[in-house]
Amino acid sequence: MVWVLLAPLVALIGTVVFSRRPDLREGTAFLSGGLTLAAVLSLYLRFEELKGQTWVLWELFPGIPLAFRLDGLGMLFL
Repeated sequence: MVWVLLAPLVALIGTVVFSRRPDLREGTAFLSGGLTLAAVLSLYLRFEELKGQTWVLWELFPGIPLAFRLDGLGMLFL
């Protein structure tokens, strides 16, 4: 689940680092797209075993977590 969130971060960092080299900058965008596709496909293939599972990244306040849960509707938006 974390890879789905980190792939756009790779594109952001690559875009900033390679801002003056357009070929490498576009390459990081393709790399990020490929990483996102691979992560979503791995979640899709393991959907039945991961369904309803929650990943808590951080608890902002007691009882208010920043969490992600995999469900059928959420797979439409990945």
